[in-house]
Amino acid sequence: PDLSTTAASRRARHQRRPAGGQMEQFRPNFVVSGVAAWEEDSWKVLRIGDVIFDVVKPCSRCIFTTVSPEKGQKHPSGEPLATLQAFRTAQDNGDVDFGQNLIARNSGVIRVGDEVESLATAPAIAYGAARVGGRVSPAEPPVAS
Repeated sequence: PDLSTTAASRRARHQRRPAGGQMEQFRPNFVVSGVAAWEEDSWKVLRIGDVIFDVVKPCSRCIFTTVSPEKGQKHPSGEPLATLQAFRTAQDNGDVDFGQNLIARNSGVIRVGDEVESLATAPAIAYGAARVGGRVSPAEPPVAS
């Protein structure tokens, strides 16, 4: 699958803790700008350039996001995964999500700067903090920097 993220969601994560978390650490194929943070959570079908994509599931993030692409070293405090666990843990399955996995329906041309059009949406899944004591804690509000 391809991976789509949004610049606004990365900024929202970065506002909570600036350490770690360059977009390259998430390894996206597409970074969408001009939309609200976490808007991608409700996308079900997208058109980017000539290609239509099914948005099949949120991208569950692993420890690899804590490794600097420039230095090849793990972040000492496990960022950005540690911050994501505090507010992007899926309440239905405990996965820590950032971005959406896409499957192309067709082949076609996609260029930098192409418009991204949401063709279908659905309610987003619920997120909160990592499980503590057998329950999901509510997410804390973002902290302004």
